[in-house]
Amino acid sequence: MALRLPRRSRIAPSLALSEDESRLRFELLLVKLTALVAPLTLACWLFMPSGAPGPALASQLIIPVYVGLGVAVARRRPQLLIRGWFVSLLFALQVMLVFLQIAAYDRPQSPLWLAFLPVLLVGAARWEARGVCVSLALFCLDRIVTVAGFPSSTGQQIAQQLILELTVMALLGVTLGFLFRELQRHRERLRVSSASLAASTGVLAAVLENVGEAVLTVDASNHVNSANWAAGELFACEPASLLGCPIDHLLSAHELGLAELAQQAEPSRREAKGRRRDGTTFTAEVVVTMVVGDGGAVRILVLRDVTELRATTAALSYQALHDNLTGLPNRIQLTQALRDRLATARKSGSPFSVLLMDLDHFKTVNDSQGHSAGDALLQAVAQRLKGQLRESDPVARLGGDEFVVVPGLAISSEDAERIAAKLVRAFREPFFLNDVAVDARLSVGVASYPDHGTDLAELMSQADAAMYAAKRASQGWATAAARSAAAVTGSFSLADLRRAVEDGELELNCTPVMDLRDSTLSAVETHVRWRDPAIGILDPEQFMPLAEGSEVIRPLVRCLVRLAIEQQAKWRDAGSEVGISVRVFPRNVHDPHLLSAITELLDAHGLPARNLTLMADEATAVSSGADDFLWAASNSGVRVGIDDFRPTPESLLMLRSTPFTEVRLAADTTNCLTMPTADAEIIRSTIQLAHSLGMTVTAKAVGDEATLDVLRNLNCDALTFLHWNHSVEAGSIGASLDGAAIQAVLTGSHRPPAEAHE
Repeated sequence: MALRLPRRSRIAPSLALSEDESRLRFELLLVKLTALVAPLTLACWLFMPSGAPGPALASQLIIPVYVGLGVAVARRRPQLLIRGWFVSLLFALQVMLVFLQIAAYDRPQSPLWLAFLPVLLVGAARWEARGVCVSLALFCLDRIVTVAGFPSSTGQQIAQQLILELTVMALLGVTLGFLFRELQRHRERLRVSSASLAASTGVLAAVLENVGEAVLTVDASNHVNSANWAAGELFACEPASLLGCPIDHLLSAHELGLAELAQQAEPSRREAKGRRRDGTTFTAEVVVTMVVGDGGAVRILVLRDVTELRATTAALSYQALHDNLTGLPNRIQLTQALRDRLATARKSGSPFSVLLMDLDHFKTVNDSQGHSAGDALLQAVAQRLKGQLRESDPVARLGGDEFVVVPGLAISSEDAERIAAKLVRAFREPFFLNDVAVDARLSVGVASYPDHGTDLAELMSQADAAMYAAKRASQGWATAAARSAAAVTGSFSLADLRRAVEDGELELNCTPVMDLRDSTLSAVETHVRWRDPAIGILDPEQFMPLAEGSEVIRPLVRCLVRLAIEQQAKWRDAGSEVGISVRVFPRNVHDPHLLSAITELLDAHGLPARNLTLMADEATAVSSGADDFLWAASNSGVRVGIDDFRPTPESLLMLRSTPFTEVRLAADTTNCLTMPTADAEIIRSTIQLAHSLGMTVTAKAVGDEATLDVLRNLNCDALTFLHWNHSVEAGSIGASLDGAAIQAVLTGSHRPPAEAHE
């Protein structure tokens, strides 16, 4: 708020005068009048001729007017005591009284006491013995003048005058003594006040000089009036050199906005660019307050150098919104950008897409070459992504080895797919870390608004599911639309699948695993089927991709584990110890209840943990948090294996640092063994490496006898059949299959009557 100083002429009325102060001012005024009138009275008495007694009446009337006026003003309106017109009025009345008195009486009657009439007004109300000497001195002076001037006066006249003037002079002495005392006290008060004011001024000056903030005062013409030492340090000069300097030579006048202060009622806080005398600049936080007084408007500027503070704030803000390793926007900034993009899309009706990307075999690079190499790879990936994208297509690091691209508005799903294909092609070129070529390819999932979701959670979930579908299919990229089309056969929704899990509509489907050493059925791998009351039986391929992209996969896998352990307990009761495997997915490794549920079920049925195997594909094995989950499962006694394994240098290195006990080769790897271009040595090396690490190797979906013979020659441990499509009974577990039975299963012609699970 602007401070407004009172004008000098209005200071006195605004002060509340005490009774003593009012009386003292009036008495001092009367003393001044006495000093002025006394010489005039003597001059008139000496040089004016005596007149007739006619004016005596008028002089007697003036005395009560004079006394009444002075007393009334002193009591009721003490502020008038310092007004010039009131002083002139009292002076005029006093002079008129003197002239009338002198004209009314004969010359021997000395009128000197009339000059002291004002002080008699004070003496009449107070008693003070001091001043007797002064009054006697005045009396003697008056007598000497009277006798010397009028030697013809009689003794009686002189005696009468003596009595009269002794009385008057006694009162006069009392009054003078009182006034002398009051004047002395007044001088002492003035001295103390002056000393206090000087001390206060010194303290104020010391405060301004020692305060840590720079303080400037600027007049109406925008020139500096004063500056403290902190201001000199801020502008790198002596404070005295700032005096008279235009403020726009020190601060940016446009940013400071001094002209706007005339319309503002409160202090203004703003920032402005400052210029030091050495030519350097800084950012100043300025608090401007306007003070209005008799001299005009004065602006008080309190300045603080906030250059480092703003730089620190900007750095902290950058760190909060960017990934420290790659410099890309992080999850926080990405979420805000997606919310803004979604709000704009809803308002304008334009589509936009989200591309969720994941590096293949990143965990292998970390494990084989160390985390520093992994960090260098992530930095190189970020640079390559930015080099392939426009500035309007921001890329962010979601976490780990996951990145997200949000192309600009009005990008169709087809355009997003072209961007995904472009990125996949760009990552076919290897990266070189310490002169070592590293193959780090992308798996990209694409989801578009509004086709695949209308909120952020749904879009990200759809893109995540599409990305894992692309990783499983090794096709580089996939769209949520393609995934949904494969998943929604039978016209069901995610809510229907969630209800099916809760209502127990899921059934266990088992595929036997044959041991190649003795052709016995040694274990089973499980799948889940959905028996929908309206649609019928749905195979896993029809609904599992939908479940993988949502949180439904967590209760679904827990349900599958329960069904598997219950079936395992039934087989045990029928006399067969069966090893059984259950597939887990990326979202399951973050399920805090899965391992505890497995332990409780095994304990409840009295089953050994070693007979249960949790299978994870490569995408799951390298996902965030998977390593901790797999080791925790292994430490609890449960076996863990890798499913759909494709031998590459990176994936083979991954086997060395994982708790896997079983490797299951992907179907496309197994089925190409009989082709002319097949490299059986890679499979042989994979099997040998797995055996050296204490793992067993199982080939999946074997469909012909030639492939079976190759696998036997490569020392593969077990296999599953491509055409096994009938139920597994307890009695068949542990039994050997003869050559005819194996041939029938391989060709799909073996169709024994389907039997219910025991």
